[in-house]
Amino acid sequence: MSDTTKVFISWSGEQSKIVAEALRGWLRGFFAGDPDLWMSEHDIEAGERWGKRLNEELEQSSLGVVCLTPENVREPWILFDAGSLAKSVEVSRVIPYCFGLTIQDIEYPLRQFQAVQANKEGTLKLVKTINRVRKIKLGMEDLNTSFEIWWPRLDEQLKKTPVLQRMVVVDASVLAENLHQILVKRSQSGPVRDVVKVLAADANHLLFRHVEPVLFSNDLQLTSFEFCLVDPGFAATADMNHVFAQRARKALHRIAELRIDENLVSRKIRVLPARIYRYYPNTWGILINYTDLFIGFHNWVSQKTLSGTQYGLIYLRKGDPLWDRFSQLFLSWFEHSAVWEETTH
Repeated sequence: MSDTTKVFISWSGEQSKIVAEALRGWLRGFFAGDPDLWMSEHDIEAGERWGKRLNEELEQSSLGVVCLTPENVREPWILFDAGSLAKSVEVSRVIPYCFGLTIQDIEYPLRQFQAVQANKEGTLKLVKTINRVRKIKLGMEDLNTSFEIWWPRLDEQLKKTPVLQRMVVVDASVLAENLHQILVKRSQSGPVRDVVKVLAADANHLLFRHVEPVLFSNDLQLTSFEFCLVDPGFAATADMNHVFAQRARKALHRIAELRIDENLVSRKIRVLPARIYRYYPNTWGILINYTDLFIGFHNWVSQKTLSGTQYGLIYLRKGDPLWDRFSQLFLSWFEHSAVWEETTH
């Protein structure tokens, strides 16, 4: 029987790996070798049966630390590690260590664990939890004193962790598939109402090709959809394509029909009153739960020509470096719009 406690450190992705390595080295120094900190990058030898070794380490671990970052918080491998740890140790001893995202950003099944932030307060909580599972424990006074001395070293390393510029371009032809996958995955986590905002100019392309098929998929429920598109009255009088107003009006009437569709109502899917704006459109896309954004930009050759919906979209997740900038731009169209009055059109 080993005289030291084993702690399993899980990571996935380059940023998570950097955080895990920094934390592992720092904890080794802080606790002077107990616990034994296991991390796959360092401890699996070449040619070793990787899966067998991983299971052995999980079974022998008394506590698991899962290094979460915006790039891996939904990755299958990090979810597998967390689930395997939960089977091997008590749930209270699986600790997500959150770097670059808040605890509120975590979804199930990771949300069942008591996560901490990768800051001074969160790291102190982690250290105290590790201390409780050690065979020889530090007294609280000694632990707090040591932590004040050691924390600046880890803090300096974490601040040097490079920010990953994640910006994925998604083909517009598979937008419906992406939308459906995200919503279905969310619905499997529990009965939480999802919110989908669709910014679509005349909505002719997004509504009929991408959104409506998802609306009527049998495995979707508890979802609210809100559309924002150009005012057909503005499109008719402004210097725009002469059929643009007709298409916008067609989309608005279809949205009104969807709001009372029995199939959607029975599955508790809500289509909210459409919103309209009086500006030349230059942005389009879909925002899901304020966490996933597909955003594209129209190409104005002239004020009479609108194109762009057939091209790729930028896909961002909350926590990505460009998230704030593009999500605020997207939402600004909703903020400067008004509810379409169905009775007067």
